[in-house]
Amino acid sequence: MSGESSQQKSTSRGINGEPQELKWRGKDSEVEPHKDPLAAAFSSLFVNVANIVQSQLQCDTESLELLERMNLRTAEEYNEFGDFAAGLRVFVERLKLKNDSFQQFNQQIDEIEHEVSELEGAVSFLNNHTSAIESKLRRAYAEGLID
Repeated sequence: MSGESSQQKSTSRGINGEPQELKWRGKDSEVEPHKDPLAAAFSSLFVNVANIVQSQLQCDTESLELLERMNLRTAEEYNEFGDFAAGLRVFVERLKLKNDSFQQFNQQIDEIEHEVSELEGAVSFLNNHTSAIESKLRRAYAEGLID
């Protein structure tokens, strides 16, 4: 290689089969836009594509971070629901214990209600009987049988 460290030379066959010299530019060579407009256009294209890909990746990263935060918040809410449900379970167990302690009183109340119903029936019977006696006494007074 003669004095040019940034360019490599190679030969290839062209379209018509004739040998053709190809020049490859190394990574140290600079492309001057006014000398090679196609290289400048490709360079601009690659920069723009890289920017698009970087923007898309940034958008995806931010979406994933948002999803992660939403998942963490949802997990916190479910933990709170779990704590609330555990508290409800304890409350229901206490209510069951209280209900069991009141069960004997409920039985007594049911017995008293039954006895009250029987007393109401007896009172109603006595009331009807008393009304019948009063009406017989009034007739007897009206007919002058009793003074």
